[in-house]
Amino acid sequence: MSERYEIQEILSQDHHGVVFQATDREEHRLVVVRRFFPFGPTGGGLQEEERAAYSIALRRLTEVTHPALRRVLDGGTDPVDGLPFLVTEWHEGTPLSKCLGQLQDPVGTARHLVQLALESSLLLSEVFQEEALWVETTPESIILAHDGSHPGVTFWICPTRWIGNSRMRQDLSPLLALTEEITGWAGHMVSDGAGKGLGAWVNALRKNPDYWSITAALHALNSPYPPLVTPAPPSPAPTVRPFQKRSSTPSQRWPWVFAATLALAAGVLVFLQLQRVEQDPPAHEPLAAPSAPTREAREIRPEQVAEEARNEPSRDPATAPSTVDDISEKARRMAHDRAQAPLFIIGRQYEIQGEVVETTSSRSGSTVYALVRSASGDQHWIGFRTEKTAQFGPKTIDTLLHQSITAKGRLLRESSPRKQIFLIEQDSDFQLSPP
Repeated sequence: MSERYEIQEILSQDHHGVVFQATDREEHRLVVVRRFFPFGPTGGGLQEEERAAYSIALRRLTEVTHPALRRVLDGGTDPVDGLPFLVTEWHEGTPLSKCLGQLQDPVGTARHLVQLALESSLLLSEVFQEEALWVETTPESIILAHDGSHPGVTFWICPTRWIGNSRMRQDLSPLLALTEEITGWAGHMVSDGAGKGLGAWVNALRKNPDYWSITAALHALNSPYPPLVTPAPPSPAPTVRPFQKRSSTPSQRWPWVFAATLALAAGVLVFLQLQRVEQDPPAHEPLAAPSAPTREAREIRPEQVAEEARNEPSRDPATAPSTVDDISEKARRMAHDRAQAPLFIIGRQYEIQGEVVETTSSRSGSTVYALVRSASGDQHWIGFRTEKTAQFGPKTIDTLLHQSITAKGRLLRESSPRKQIFLIEQDSDFQLSPP
């Protein structure tokens, strides 16, 4: 680690890494240095390309400010073993783990912590270009301030999720476990009305903890109770029992006549609404429907990132949001904006249709790529692993140019200018469309 930081003592150590209290010799202040194991205690450090990507992410992280986040000051990789480290602000306080069972309002505390964790993760998602739970949620890692300063809570950015696999990041079980531990609901049935609706949020996550995006979870947490709908697979249609004819008196028939009139009126309104939708279709449609129910996520394209960066206001600390209310408002706006975006999530399979406008291959020739433009003008890269699919290789991929295709591919992140690709995993998932 850098000679700039003088280690004072070990604060904690586990299979994820070691946390030190240290002194910054240049700034003459206390800091926290965290040396972590990206692949476990015996898995070694980062390779050269991974170190470069880590350095880029570090530079972006130093610009992120949120009242509930330890601000990243510095970081790097050990030149000897390649193990990465982070340097963050030092915060005085008590770990949440030491306060459990002594909180005056456990439900209110749980809701507040979940809100802050989701908001800060949503902001970090802009940096990592993937919507996920980016903060640590173990009670030992969350610090409560002594002086009562607002917001009085400090989260770690979680490095194991940062450089781990996307499936681990998409699971909100850690946030659910934190809520249950604070409230004491772990292992117990909870009514939807418990905690002024927090019970409904907990029950929804218990059913499908890996179906929720940060946007959806934050929106649901702030939605009035009831209802709270879980983004789960559709349930089978109920069995319709045959209608049993029975006699009725006029007084018994009048409520049914009134109800039928209301139903007829509702049907007319629905028909008129459908006619309006058919005449005025939405301006933007997703490229393709997901092959399985997915949680909401924003598809990031390089040109979009560049455009957002140009239009983004200055990150001058003097003008940056500094209160929880400011951050909450920004998070709500981001959640609303993302709710309008196409539904794509890393690791899921989608159907892609369109015309191939560009082809290329990796340097090693192990993967070939085709850029597909849909009828709406959106462009997406699809990829073929040459050892798994026999149809195309570096010498034959050009035959796809200007062809209309239909393909099913799994969305993956890639450390290249393409950023994301839809990987075709077997020959049967690809076919040429009729002219």
